[in-house]
Amino acid sequence: MKIKITSLAHYLGGSIAAALTLVVPTLAVLLTALFVIYEMDEKWTISDESFVDLKEYLVGMFFISPFVLVIRF
Repeated sequence: MKIKITSLAHYLGGSIAAALTLVVPTLAVLLTALFVIYEMDEKWTISDESFVDLKEYLVGMFFISPFVLVIRF
């Protein structure tokens, strides 16, 4: 299985956003909203399949979320 560097960046970005909720939750929400806006603009501008990028970002958040819950509570 070959993973692109951009896919790794999306996974990492989602992981960082999820981990950031421990320190500054509003920043995590802001970064996620900005990423979604950027991907939607990319979709409209160059007809890119941005849903794949969003999926990778959310998968990164999903895998870090259990750790955040354990640390938080």
